Amino acid sequence: MDRLVFIVRRDREKLYATLKAALVTEPLVHVVVDRRQWHRRERDAPHPTERRRWDRRVRPLNEHELAERGWTVVRVPE
Repeated sequence: MDRLVFIVRRDREKLYATLKAALVTEPLVHVVVDRRQWHRRERDAPHPTERRRWDRRVRPLNEHELAERGWTVVRVPE
């Protein structure tokens, strides 16, 4: 069965705590804080070719949703 991962913006600590508490009894649901760095170093060289054979996430991370609502959900196949 697929897992659901709720990703919460790092500046939304209260929302993270609320979701974590509300979903604690759901074994296939995980709540995490977005750990990505927004200000990454710029490279002069182009990015390397994608090495993964497939995308693990069924639904790609929705940047707009994360910015507007403060959270998004991603389904991860088992």
